[in-house]
Amino acid sequence: MKTTLRSSFSLAAAAIGFGIAGCSPVNFEKAQDTSAGTLPACVAANGCVTVQGYNNFNDFHTIQAPARKKDILIIIDNSGSMANSHLKMGEKFGSFISHLDSKGTDWQIVMTTTDAGEPSGPALNNAFIKGGQLMTFEGLGRKILRPSDANKEAIFYQTVKLEELPGFTSPNSASDTRGDERGIYAAIKALARNEDSWIRGEADFSVIILSDEDERSQGGNPNYANGAYPLEQGKDFPQDLIAAVKSKYGSRPFTAHAIVIPPIVPINEIPQKRSFSDPKFHTDKADPNSCYGQERFSDQQLGLAVSGFYGDIYAQLAYATGGTVTSICAPDFSYNFIDIANVVAKTTIKIPLKCLPKAEEPPTVEFVNESEYTPHTYSPGSLEIVFEDPPASPAPINVKYKCLANTGA
Repeated sequence: MKTTLRSSFSLAAAAIGFGIAGCSPVNFEKAQDTSAGTLPACVAANGCVTVQGYNNFNDFHTIQAPARKKDILIIIDNSGSMANSHLKMGEKFGSFISHLDSKGTDWQIVMTTTDAGEPSGPALNNAFIKGGQLMTFEGLGRKILRPSDANKEAIFYQTVKLEELPGFTSPNSASDTRGDERGIYAAIKALARNEDSWIRGEADFSVIILSDEDERSQGGNPNYANGAYPLEQGKDFPQDLIAAVKSKYGSRPFTAHAIVIPPIVPINEIPQKRSFSDPKFHTDKADPNSCYGQERFSDQQLGLAVSGFYGDIYAQLAYATGGTVTSICAPDFSYNFIDIANVVAKTTIKIPLKCLPKAEEPPTVEFVNESEYTPHTYSPGSLEIVFEDPPASPAPINVKYKCLANTGA
């Protein structure tokens, strides 16, 4: 459990849930692990005094937001049932990048599709991009979108309207693998290809998956027709993508976000309650007003013999990485994008402690300037304090905590 720290400006102790790991932009003195018997010296000149067997530390630090570099991979389902969702994404994309720009984020965006089939040559157009190839942004002539690009909202909107491209509505053929949605595997392939050297190893990384179905259409669920599409180890599971991201970005923060038909069970229960035989898992299948029911009706209106499916695997991926799960049935994607942008733009830094604080007295943080207050948390038993979204300008703080003194015994 993490504890929200008290400060001289109004933080009360409280528990919070799953957090997003961050990286410190400053090389602070490494904290010492007192479990091995090595205790830091208490030096009065450094603000430390020993009282009743405890060293009382008063450490001075300066916190400041690091450079906000963010690589973002957007993966869109390019199957025939997605036309309306493509338009909704394109229409409200501006709310996403506006939020990133307001935070001074150095972002870059690349796009691919959920079609992970291996390409036999150059794609006919963006509608048939597959295997982790990157889409070319319409009117831009390249595959990376950046903050400095003029008319970037319009460029994205034109690019995402796949249904207007030649061949999009053509009958499926043996070489057309768009119906086998594999957003996770496509992301792994995009990372491996690193087309146009889009990966910046020093950046944070986020994936956004837009799909009206799950990985391999129905998440490998054997109770449905496409159960013939089993999930493959090393390709289709959340841990497979997490491992692939780590190989490219190391310990940099990674979040995944799913715009899907949301699972019915609470997201935080998905890893424990994913059971194909559990009758409670998909309780709204028969409800025509549910997101599942809406997608099924929409597909029928389009004359499609398929229907959408819950994004169970994609929701697991999002939960495992501290990302978001929002509904593809939302009439307005502004709120989807705002939720995603709030997580993508977040930056955290960590301040190390010299020793393990006294259990019953967690560290306190004092901000020299009240206006620079930054939310922060401490996990009992850890040797660091985590600050969320620190200010752009340097903010001086004092961190106070007590550790067991080395009495020589």
